[in-house]
Amino acid sequence: MRRRRSRTGLALACGLAALAAVWAGLARAEPSVTVEFQTLAEKGADRYRLLEAVIAAFEDEHPNINVRLVGERLKLDYVMQSIIARRSADVIEVRATELPFLVNRGALADLTAETGELAHQCISRAWGLCVIDKHAYGVPWAAVPTLLLYNKQAYRAAGLDPEKPPGTWAELIVAAKRLNDAKLTHTVDGREERTYGFALAGGNAVDLGRHFATFLAQLERPLLFVDAEGDWRFQIDTEQGRHATLFLRILRNVAPPDCVVTDDAGALKQFRDGKAVMVFATPAGLTCDRPPDIEVGVAPMPAPAEGITRNDVVFLYASVPASLRDRRRAAAVEFATFLAGPQAQRIVARGLDDCVPVISIRQDLLEDGAYRDRPRLRAFAEALDHSTPTHPWLAWEGKCYKDWLGWIHLSLVASDIYTIDEVVTVAQDKGNQALSCVYTRIGHPSLTMRLGMFTLAAVVFFSVAYVVARH
Repeated sequence: MRRRRSRTGLALACGLAALAAVWAGLARAEPSVTVEFQTLAEKGADRYRLLEAVIAAFEDEHPNINVRLVGERLKLDYVMQSIIARRSADVIEVRATELPFLVNRGALADLTAETGELAHQCISRAWGLCVIDKHAYGVPWAAVPTLLLYNKQAYRAAGLDPEKPPGTWAELIVAAKRLNDAKLTHTVDGREERTYGFALAGGNAVDLGRHFATFLAQLERPLLFVDAEGDWRFQIDTEQGRHATLFLRILRNVAPPDCVVTDDAGALKQFRDGKAVMVFATPAGLTCDRPPDIEVGVAPMPAPAEGITRNDVVFLYASVPASLRDRRRAAAVEFATFLAGPQAQRIVARGLDDCVPVISIRQDLLEDGAYRDRPRLRAFAEALDHSTPTHPWLAWEGKCYKDWLGWIHLSLVASDIYTIDEVVTVAQDKGNQALSCVYTRIGHPSLTMRLGMFTLAAVVFFSVAYVVARH
């Protein structure tokens, strides 16, 4: 009896000790923290779904950190105001063109200490764009290059060699004209309709502007430059600007008539539907949405001359607001660095359901089997070494963007009315007027002025209110 009682007591003591240990462990465990990640992708989009898969992998490894994904970020000015008011997300997806704007205003945290190892793991181009004055203000996680997609079946039907895509502007124009002259057709709702050589994003949209800027960069002329007084200026009224504008006009003549109201998404649809044989597109155009019923070839962006190849590449970064502190900052940095780590990047390289919307930025994945056995995706990966110079974000914002690009667009709509000289002269003048109106010097855009005026107004208001109250 005594032995039974002693065993029972011993078991009870052990149970109480185990319970106490568990309780102590729970007491020492930190409560979970939620990190909000603001992405540029729309909810449900291919890149949004890819990020959801990455977040799931992160949360499996970090049970005390939850990540809430928020899609379709608003304009950069609104993001800046949110950061100042401390209402922004904990991690913000930022384009390379936007980083200098945010860094110059002290909006982003310096992540140099936490990201030292990543500098040697990412491709130099991706890492270099997030380093400003030797400090890292973001973690690169994806690249979105634009290349030339073409329909190999249509090439054969027009007597072109599908294994020899156009490598220069002149070759692209020759191929597009030959495709037009071949009078190829595609089927729409049971009826035959004409097929065109090239699907041009010719609408007055940011896509047309980025293509134009890429053409200028291939001609060794950046879209914007800084003059001796520190002001931004357009470089459209130049020999290179005339050349790029003429190239767009020729492409318009071998594109569907409605190209003047078409953006990148519309041009890709025309390519997928068989309405056009060639198009400029990202990796998503190759593999996402639904697999096209055509044999797709991939080639670098045609260059203006032999040996000059540059591609439009958008590099994406995960940045942390400078105002974030303590556990939230630590959790945000943990997630941001995970995005560039091998586990997340393998998901990026693999994609989801035969959809690979972006390209990995890790050097090891670009060199090993991630793209080796997928030659079309490998072409996109290799394009990262030939990206165009980064164009300042202000080229695509508000009045600046609309004023200069409106005339480039008008050149396509009314090519028989306006000469190339008239177009580039007015486009440059309109653009520079908008820049001088909306922006003063580098690092002092309209947002800074608006915030300063708001602060001054608030001081005046409260001063008057105080005087009135005293009397």
